[in-house]
Amino acid sequence: MLGVACGARAPLRDVHDAVVELRRSKGMVPDAADPDTRSVGSFFTNPVLDTDALDHLSRRVRRLPGLRGSLPVFPAAGGRSKVPAAWLVENAGFPRGYTLGSAGVSTKHALALVLREGRSVEPLIALASHIQARVHDTFGSSSRREPTLVGIDMPFPPRRAGGAETGPVRVEKGWRRGCRASRGG
Repeated sequence: MLGVACGARAPLRDVHDAVVELRRSKGMVPDAADPDTRSVGSFFTNPVLDTDALDHLSRRVRRLPGLRGSLPVFPAAGGRSKVPAAWLVENAGFPRGYTLGSAGVSTKHALALVLREGRSVEPLIALASHIQARVHDTFGSSSRREPTLVGIDMPFPPRRAGGAETGPVRVEKGWRRGCRASRGG
C-alpha cells in the first residue's frame, strides 16, 4: 500500500493517507453518502485463547460443515493465540450485509454493526446480543464487546448454556479500552 519495504520509513502524510483510505474501505470514516459509516466501529474484540481453548475451538470447527475457509489463528502474547472475531461472526451465520430489523452488519466489515435507519441504539444491542449468542452456541467461544455501553442493559456475558443472563452493565472506570464492565448492582 505504501510501496516501502517492511521496517522502512515512509512519509507521515503517506502513512496518514493510507490509514484513512484503509479505514474508508471498511466504512470506518464518516461519510453521509455511505450508510455503512453509521456504526460505532468494530463491535467485537478478537478472542485471545490459551492452548486448551484453541484446541477445543479447532475441534468444533473441524466438525462444522460449510465454513468459509479454515480457522485463522495468529500468535498473541504469552504463548496464546488470537482468532479473528470477524471470521467467527461470518461463520456463525452473519455475513457482511446481514440485517435484523433496522440494524445490520456492515457490507464492508463483519465486525462493524450499523444502524440502517432510526436513532435508537436498541436494534444494535439486539443484533449484538444475537450475534454473541450464536457465536457462542456455534463455536463455544465468545467475543467481548469493544464499545463501552453506558446506561444500556445488555446480557453480559451474552448467554450461558442454561439460558440468558441479563442485568445492567456498569462502566467502572476510564474510557473505551480502559473501561471495565461488570454485572449487577
